[in-house]
Amino acid sequence: MKHLIPLVLLGVITLYACTTEKENEGPDPEPTDRILEELAFSALPQTTASFLLSENADHVNVMGNQRKPLPAFKSLSVKPGKALGYVKDSYGRPVAGAHIGIRSSVVGGVYSNGTGVTNDKGYYEFTIPFGTAEFFSAAYTIDYGAGRAAIGLFPADSTLNSFASEAGVVKNFVLLPYGRGKSDAVSEKPWFGRNYFGGSIFISYDTKEPGDIWAPAGALLEGAEFELRLEPEEWLFHAAERKTIVIRKKTANLNFTIVNIPVGRYKISARLVGGGDLRLKEIGPYASSSFGLSPKQSVGSTTIWFNPDGAQASSTAAYTGNWRSIDVKIEMP
Repeated sequence: MKHLIPLVLLGVITLYACTTEKENEGPDPEPTDRILEELAFSALPQTTASFLLSENADHVNVMGNQRKPLPAFKSLSVKPGKALGYVKDSYGRPVAGAHIGIRSSVVGGVYSNGTGVTNDKGYYEFTIPFGTAEFFSAAYTIDYGAGRAAIGLFPADSTLNSFASEAGVVKNFVLLPYGRGKSDAVSEKPWFGRNYFGGSIFISYDTKEPGDIWAPAGALLEGAEFELRLEPEEWLFHAAERKTIVIRKKTANLNFTIVNIPVGRYKISARLVGGGDLRLKEIGPYASSSFGLSPKQSVGSTTIWFNPDGAQASSTAAYTGNWRSIDVKIEMP
């Protein structure tokens, strides 16, 4: 009998450990979970979107309110003091290795962090530090161009409010290639590239009147109309189509931003309408980055990779894009 008690205790401990491990693995996917097929780049349907901007337009959102359909998620029960949920991509596939972070505060300005990483089912679960809690990060890092890029995740229910840590929270996230982030932020700053999950390009140029010998070199004539084209090249992230973007604008205000461009690699070209090719030149503090234009300046066309604001998923915010705008100046050659 003396030898039986330790064996019974060992069995209870083993059963508890297995139960806890199973809980942390998360429930198995539903048999009806729908996973969409990802098409090869060459098989994607080709489309064109054209935009004629007013002279004083300061931005153009090339995907508008369009967003890839969000996948369905298995219903989960809230666990007091725990954060749990799933991360999927826009095809409905589980995303393993996504980083989820929550910070809690009892005294204003002093925070404790709790973090988790999704397993091969795309499931995460971890204990939330005590206090008023909020998600400070939710992101996934991908191979992109010659480096890596951390992409923020979209909350599937379109909300990300603070909550009491003891109440627990269930929050599912989706990895998106483009789309609007927080509606309030987009409403306040529709021209701000980081408010979208797609990439952004800041276009600038100088203008001059005919015969102005003091104008900056490369200045375009006032009132001239130019055309920019963005054509997907060989690689698009989780794309449903190969969309060529064509933008026409007259020179009036000296800059505007192209926002919410589906993540990928593009051929960018510029020309005067009814005239010749223009020079594209990357400028600004990140012009030396391995991302951006390649080559950094060219007449007619060049290749563009969007510039990620880091590769660390643990420091990348949820519900917002993580792409720096690429500063591109267009000039007469």
